[in-house]
Amino acid sequence: MTLLGGYNALERVQLVIITLMPEAEEDVRTALAWAKAPAIDSVVSFASVIIFASGFMIGGARLLHSEQLVPAGLKLLEYQA
Repeated sequence: MTLLGGYNALERVQLVIITLMPEAEEDVRTALAWAKAPAIDSVVSFASVIIFASGFMIGGARLLHSEQLVPAGLKLLEYQA
């Protein structure tokens, strides 16, 4: 039997977080500072994906709309080539 055997998954995560949470205020500030970089990276990456995907969708719509072509079925990329 494991140490956390009697708890469900959510309770286990909560126990681990409570156990690992630093008590000193400076440790909390340091942890938050270290967490900023991945958070910023995730936001910038997600925004970049949205911008580039939107650009491709708008470009495809402009290209296909002028010729009244509507891709369908398995030939979704045929008109864009």
